[in-house]
Amino acid sequence: RSEKRALEKNNNKKHVLISFFSLYFGCYLFGRLIGIPLSTVVSPDTILCSSLAGCLISSLFLVIFGLDAIILFICTGLMGFSTCFLFPSGITWLTKNIQDLKQVSFVFIGSNAANCVFPFLASHLFNEFGPESVFNLTCATEVASIICFLIMILVSRKLNK
Repeated sequence: RSEKRALEKNNNKKHVLISFFSLYFGCYLFGRLIGIPLSTVVSPDTILCSSLAGCLISSLFLVIFGLDAIILFICTGLMGFSTCFLFPSGITWLTKNIQDLKQVSFVFIGSNAANCVFPFLASHLFNEFGPESVFNLTCATEVASIICFLIMILVSRKLNK
């Protein structure tokens, strides 16, 4: 009986994880589908600021209320939807605001390096300290992204004077 309960509990966890995974990428896909028409009427600055705000709000809610299933579900969807606009709008913003892209190409190299490191770091933190540590890491990286964007705005204003 205990083995059967353990298997059922494991299967339930798998279904929950699949639901969150599907929600995140479903919202990401929806955002990508509306992204091109949206970019024809909304500036890259507005899209980027809205995306960063959405990511920050969802990560802050995860830090504060992350173990609540409903909040976790909503924030997962919001994070997927908000994240989908960052890369394409970032490229559009860069080409619009900085003429010599060689100066900022390190941003994209750093971004790809972070994508390689983050899953391993998150997994380690989750196993060692629990899910709250991953929420904190997500919030910290979001704050760092906002700081990088603010620095990029300052650099573009200085270069375009």
